[in-house]
Amino acid sequence: MTSLLLPLLAAIAILGRTALSFAPPSTPGTTRQFSRRIRNSSALHSSTAASAPATRPLPEGITKTIVTEGTGRSVRVGDVLILKYFCNAAGSDTAFARSERQRVMVGDGTFVPGFDAALRSMREGERAAVTISDPRYGYGEAGVPPFVLPNSQIEMDLEI
Repeated sequence: MTSLLLPLLAAIAILGRTALSFAPPSTPGTTRQFSRRIRNSSALHSSTAASAPATRPLPEGITKTIVTEGTGRSVRVGDVLILKYFCNAAGSDTAFARSERQRVMVGDGTFVPGFDAALRSMREGERAAVTISDPRYGYGEAGVPPFVLPNSQIEMDLEI
């Protein structure tokens, strides 16, 4: 019995430590709502599938614009992150998914493939505006009516 319990407790301890290492910075203004103004800022750094510096490249059909450079390590599959996000269908200001503080495991299949790909391209402390224009990486032909129409482009603001 104890031979089964010890590995389980060790895994829980590792997951807890990994999540704490990605805790969001406690700087003023981090609890403000994401907005479209960020996407139009001249301070943005753009990266696409061919030019994601020191991080995993994004597939064609997903574009990432870095709002705040991350200073920590790159995100890997299996990492547990504390994430702030806001997702909406292109052309809509209404979020179909958002959270101020969500614990997620990267690569577990909980989110659409484009969301996971964007997370794997980020670094600890990074904030980015991500656009999924290829439906294969979003909700596809089915969509999620009435929130996301079939073959819709998805816009997300992500902060680790």
